[in-house]
Amino acid sequence: MNQKLIHNCPSCQCDMNISQLECGECHVKITGDFKLNPLLKLSQEDQDFALIFIRKRGNIKAIEEELGISYPTVRNKLNQLIKALGFNNETEEDPSVSDILNDLKTGKIDVKNALDLINKK
Repeated sequence: MNQKLIHNCPSCQCDMNISQLECGECHVKITGDFKLNPLLKLSQEDQDFALIFIRKRGNIKAIEEELGISYPTVRNKLNQLIKALGFNNETEEDPSVSDILNDLKTGKIDVKNALDLINKK
C-alpha cells in the first residue's frame, strides 16, 4: 500500500522529522535525524502544479492550455507555490501596470486577463 508521507504531527501540527530509514529489500536500518525536503511538504495541488510547471519549462501559455486556466490564475498558483516553499516575495513582485500592458501588447495575455490584473491593484 502506498501511503502519503505525513509531515505534520497529528497531535500538535508541528513539523515531523524522519528518524529511521529501512531498505525494503535487505531490511538494513539507519537511524538519525533526517529533514524532509520542502517539496515533499507541499499540498498535492502544489506538487501537481510544480510538476506541470517544470514539464512545460515555465511556459505560462502552455500551462494555461494544459490546465485550462487564465494567465492570472497561473501566476497566482505560482506565487502560492513560491510562498509554500518558504521563499519571500523578493523573488518576484506583482507586475506593474506597464508590465501588464507590455504583456498585453506582446500577446502574452489577453484584454480580460490584463483587466483582471489591473483591477487587483
